Amino acid sequence: YFPFYAPVGIVARHRDPGPEEYRQWVERLAGSEEGDELVMLALAKICGIAVQALQMSGYRVPLMDPVGVSASGGFVAYWGNDDKHWVWLRPKDTPSE
Repeated sequence: YFPFYAPVGIVARHRDPGPEEYRQWVERLAGSEEGDELVMLALAKICGIAVQALQMSGYRVPLMDPVGVSASGGFVAYWGNDDKHWVWLRPKDTPSE
């Protein structure tokens, strides 16, 4: 994916970034929450689905729907995170009381 790498920080202002800067960026991204969200967004686009991510705390990031499938009744996947793993969440048949 190096051809799509286009940083806007200090490195970009001083010189064109090379493969080493890209490798370092990927390493930093692998350990960050933003990296998870970028991967989920890419998967949603590739698979043609919408993803609703939910944290254990109950926090929801905005619906990730890069191809607009939720508006037309398409599939929305619910993914939960326990700060270590992402898992698919199956909606309950009946609401909890």
